[in-house]
Amino acid sequence: CLLTEHSLLRTGQNQNVSQSVMSHAEKIKGIPSKQLKINKPNTKQQHTLPMPSNGTLASPNWPEPKCVTKCDVACRKDQGNTIKANEFMDDDTVLRQKMEKVASLIKQSKCCTAYTGAGLSKAAGIADYATKATNSVTSTAAVPKLVSAFDAQPTYAHQCLVELEKKGFLKQYVQQNHDGLPQKAGYPQWKMNEIHGAWYDPSNPVVQFGGNLRGDLFTWMLQMEKNVDLCICLGTSLSGMNADRMANTPAERANSDSDNGSRKKNKKNKGWAHPALGTVVINLQETPLDDQCAVRVWAKIDDAFRILAELLDLHPQPYKIMLPSACDDVFEVPYNSKGVLDTSVRMKLNLKDGQTLRVAPEEASNFDEYCKVASKDAAGHYICQFGKGTRRRFGKWWVTAALQGMVPAIPVVNAEPEVWKATEENQKELERWRNSEFLQPYDPITDPIPQTKQLETPTNVSSKMAAMIAGMEARLKMDGVGR
Repeated sequence: CLLTEHSLLRTGQNQNVSQSVMSHAEKIKGIPSKQLKINKPNTKQQHTLPMPSNGTLASPNWPEPKCVTKCDVACRKDQGNTIKANEFMDDDTVLRQKMEKVASLIKQSKCCTAYTGAGLSKAAGIADYATKATNSVTSTAAVPKLVSAFDAQPTYAHQCLVELEKKGFLKQYVQQNHDGLPQKAGYPQWKMNEIHGAWYDPSNPVVQFGGNLRGDLFTWMLQMEKNVDLCICLGTSLSGMNADRMANTPAERANSDSDNGSRKKNKKNKGWAHPALGTVVINLQETPLDDQCAVRVWAKIDDAFRILAELLDLHPQPYKIMLPSACDDVFEVPYNSKGVLDTSVRMKLNLKDGQTLRVAPEEASNFDEYCKVASKDAAGHYICQFGKGTRRRFGKWWVTAALQGMVPAIPVVNAEPEVWKATEENQKELERWRNSEFLQPYDPITDPIPQTKQLETPTNVSSKMAAMIAGMEARLKMDGVGR
């Protein structure tokens, strides 16, 4: 159990995204196993710079950030990152000037991409792993106390990322975290690559530290790497994950393409889709990329995004994901018996309690495993029971995306799927779903999301073991993973 918990340390429009995944399906099996490793040796310098960097586009008038928390412990020694976990912050004037430059880069970008780590979700009550100081500036904030990590709700920054996508600024998203908070905030699943595994996708178990990434998601990430011209990198120590390429590549490209610090236009090479603008890093701690990124912002992520929201006229708000009640947990979706998008057919996806499901994606580490719909959690997500102990969620956003035919494949199908040739009425219904809005604004004060009343514990272990697991989950803010 401890080993499993350690492994969690991060160790056309919409259709175009789906097609980019499908078009590479044939190449996946030829990828060498070593390329799929979740972690890669970190070849970047592992030292603290003489002074924290403000980025390659920094104004000469910007002072260095102030060290607000001193800590001599390495932030991620387990990943080979020996940079100390000191925390720095910009003063208010410099922070605003930096975010003005960030807003300008976002407006220029052709393919702005978010790359986020555990620090993004800390304000939601989910513990991160790079914070080592007991007097961290993040520990003084009003952080929710969660019974279960599944109860976590999106932060202000998550909501802003959704608004960036809605306004057309944010084109793609690579997520290190497993928590589903971007989707809870309303971010489209078909633009989200959960490369390290997902709590709300039964076909995408959390990748063990030292394990292999899922082949289809890795191939999709390589395509995203070629497309990105500007990376917004949030809350990650950049300690040598394979996926760190999403931040490293645009930063390196922008620096190599620059002429005395100014970005050249229309320069393309090595198959890149767009000239690179670089990488923006928003984090309290130093990272190996600080001296190469375009703008280095030293701030709490929510604070930085409050300024960005003003500059880009964003109006973030909380949303609920609403499933159509008339379907009564039985949905007709445009997917074949293998769970692959096919608008010429319809398949019944029955998610009523007791229904047996099969993991459909062939690249999944648990491909062809069976589970049963046990119940719904407090927020209405489906709970899938694998064997006697393991439970995994099936997020509601997967169902709405399937109804609209927006994801290239779905995580599960029924054990004996019912499939038929789509009728004219089926096609009209698909258009209605695609024009439907499943996100409903709500007030979390007057209409809060229901919360878990007690931790789930497996039924096939001793009371002593159950108590140990419950204690570990409470400490690490984990629930239902690695049992």
